Amino acid sequence: MTRSARRRQRGIALLLVLWAFMILGVLALDFGRYMRDDAKASVNFAEGTQAYYVALAAMNKAIYEDQLERGKGGPAGRTGNAQDPEKSDQATGPGLSIADGQWYPEDFAGGQAEVRVTDECSRIPLNYVNETVLTPVITNLLRGPNKTTGMNNRQEKKVEEIVDAILDWRDADHVKRLNGAERDYYRSARGYDPKDGFFDSPQELLLVKGVTADLFYGVDGHPGLRDVVSVYCKLDKINVNSITSPVLQALGVEAADADEMVQARNDDPASFESLVQQKLTAIDPSLANVLESGEPQMVLVEARADMSKPDNRSTIAAVMNLEDSGVGEKPVTRLWMDRAPWQGMVPRGTAGGGEPVS
Repeated sequence: MTRSARRRQRGIALLLVLWAFMILGVLALDFGRYMRDDAKASVNFAEGTQAYYVALAAMNKAIYEDQLERGKGGPAGRTGNAQDPEKSDQATGPGLSIADGQWYPEDFAGGQAEVRVTDECSRIPLNYVNETVLTPVITNLLRGPNKTTGMNNRQEKKVEEIVDAILDWRDADHVKRLNGAERDYYRSARGYDPKDGFFDSPQELLLVKGVTADLFYGVDGHPGLRDVVSVYCKLDKINVNSITSPVLQALGVEAADADEMVQARNDDPASFESLVQQKLTAIDPSLANVLESGEPQMVLVEARADMSKPDNRSTIAAVMNLEDSGVGEKPVTRLWMDRAPWQGMVPRGTAGGGEPVS
């Protein structure tokens, strides 16, 4: 073998060695990244599991304290300041009957938890609301935060279509309202039948003609239908004692005024009812008739918890009937959500086949 041939063989061998080391390096890098991702996933899973049980503990604590207070014959729940827990010795959690819709902090096993109790009747009863109330609600939600913006004829027509479509979806007959939609429309345009019965969940509204994602989820911090309606309240009234800011906004109150009114309820509960009555009467006298004063009977209890990272937050929720539970007894759970519904926003656009309103 000549010298030049041996030199060529050594060059080929060097290239093969370099390629082998390159392949081994890529494999080692990929293996190291895989091991890191696997370890990170394990940590996230462990923290997510811990956060779930911390949230569950916080919810059970609220239920337990409510049972104790009811057994004593006193007002169920706590009276602390939800915004500044240091101002009260009893501000670490709400009782179920303090259904003020505010988050209260709890600490368990190194995790940070929050509990919120919302009176379902503090929202607009979707299965019982009439056209007189539903029309201004849809109008205000479509119009957004700027109440000075007028509605053109096309938008007013859109409001009428949505209101009639919701009522047509809810009623048991197949008679189409003037601007509504019944079986013929849904079968041809959507491929399914209307419910012709009560709504089982607010998300069902996305199946109704004209209800868009923007209208349901809200836009730019403005509330949507999911924030202001309830399918669990069996009354045709809104409980003024626990009415929320989003509901007040849906009824026509400016956002800043609604927040101030809710804060005023914490400061002076006795005069809150008359304050809301006056405000709604000034907007539309018929709206004052939708309010009543009473104790919460059906509540939504939500608990969420974080460990070291907010990304691993776990949220659970339950709808509980306080009316069916006796003194000192655990409230009856009507709905349990082991992983509570997503509360984020969706991209701008349509959902359920609806068309956005400009």
